Amino acid sequence: MTTDDTATEGEALARRARLGVIALAIRTVVVQLSIFAGDVALARLLEPGDYGAFGIVRFALSFFVIFGDVGLGGALIRQKEEPTEEQLSTVFFAQLGLALALVAVISLVSPYLGRVWTSLPPSSPWLMRALAIDLVFTACRIVPSLLMERHLEFGRLAIVEVVVQLSFYAVAVATAALGWRMWALATGVLAQALVSLIAIYRLRPWRPRLHFDRALVTPLLRYGLPFQAKNLVAMANGAVTPLYAGSMLGSRAVGLINWAQSTAYWPMKLVEIMARVDFPLYSRMQDDKQLFARTLGRSVQLCSVATLGFVSTVIALGPAIVGVVYGEKWLPAVPFLYIFAAAFSVGFLAPVVGAAFDAVGRPGVFFRLSVFWTALNWAVVLFTTPRWGALGFVGGYVVHMIVGNLIVARMVRDILPDVRVWPRVRASIVAALVTLALGYWGVRPWAGTRLTLAPAILVCLGCYVLVMVALERTIVQDFTAFFRRDAHRSPEAPAADRDAAE
Repeated sequence: MTTDDTATEGEALARRARLGVIALAIRTVVVQLSIFAGDVALARLLEPGDYGAFGIVRFALSFFVIFGDVGLGGALIRQKEEPTEEQLSTVFFAQLGLALALVAVISLVSPYLGRVWTSLPPSSPWLMRALAIDLVFTACRIVPSLLMERHLEFGRLAIVEVVVQLSFYAVAVATAALGWRMWALATGVLAQALVSLIAIYRLRPWRPRLHFDRALVTPLLRYGLPFQAKNLVAMANGAVTPLYAGSMLGSRAVGLINWAQSTAYWPMKLVEIMARVDFPLYSRMQDDKQLFARTLGRSVQLCSVATLGFVSTVIALGPAIVGVVYGEKWLPAVPFLYIFAAAFSVGFLAPVVGAAFDAVGRPGVFFRLSVFWTALNWAVVLFTTPRWGALGFVGGYVVHMIVGNLIVARMVRDILPDVRVWPRVRASIVAALVTLALGYWGVRPWAGTRLTLAPAILVCLGCYVLVMVALERTIVQDFTAFFRRDAHRSPEAPAADRDAAE
């Protein structure tokens, strides 16, 4: 293949990835609006204890889920050759068999939940059994999903995910209004699982063959197991909240902590989009180091702009946003929200860079880092929680997020020297600090009512955008060029020149 052919292929992939980002961005806007409305409704209908109990049961279920996914889907997405029908059918039946086995195991062990978490309601074992059905639906849709991701068909995936989110909140809010409490969340999960299965086969029809070849699984496991090992470590890391905080602080405290973390996580939805699109994209362009570095740098910049704008506004107007939108019963979680939001101001880096390392066949790098920050998380939380309670738990929890992402920034400099992180994020950092100061001292005093909250948020976001553009004028050109047909040319020159100037 000639150099021109390689460049043309890279440009075509960049265009398809750009369209994928646009499709997923539109999906995110629609989904986030529905999530926001649904979360507000559920927060007003349910109690923190309901969220806490449901979160604990979901964690107990995730312990089994992690062993039901051995990374076969990720291995097929990454491999250069198109997956054969024999491979696809083998993966389908392997995942389905694992799912059915796990459902049986979960049914047997669920009665013992109360021995670990004494604050759970008596119906929790049946809740866990009901949620386990989702494993079967997930296994059945794995092949159409991986085919869409491999072929960068994110427009279709966006449609599926919009329908899925709408179905969850429609069912969950309706059943919560009927007084079903934590079972309202469970019915929403099962409804979205069924809708997702139907929708994905409608948009990406595929029929498995009666074929299973164990020999085809072995080479996929060589990549899939290290790839999935990160998820196992991530599960161990996340287990500190339901497992340790749940037993030490109770389900109500877990509900407040989970709510604060999920609310602060909002800008990370965009980070998930970038990592999701970047993984198959980088897998195709891993031999073009310059294009690889430019694309990764632009992803870092986009994620920093969205994350820091959200963080500065939430910290500046936290009590007003929580009290007016979610209700006063969630005000005790405001300090937790501040801490999580501040941590996510640097926490966006690891998912974006992790996709790049996975794509070049080095999942072990982030696996080792994940082991380190999981051990750090447990060590710090075990020290801080007995001394300062829930606030100590949250403060200790974010230590590993901050330390881990600072290490990631150093790894990028050492392993991917063509990617310059600081020039991509400095404008966002300064703009966030200015917005935080203006919002806290100038806007917050008059932002505490339903009539004034929306203008206050607009003032903060407007300040953020103006300061950022004033400091980094090329950012407008970069982002507008990204959405044009010549996006593979326009943004690169100014970005490359700016990096070189550093």
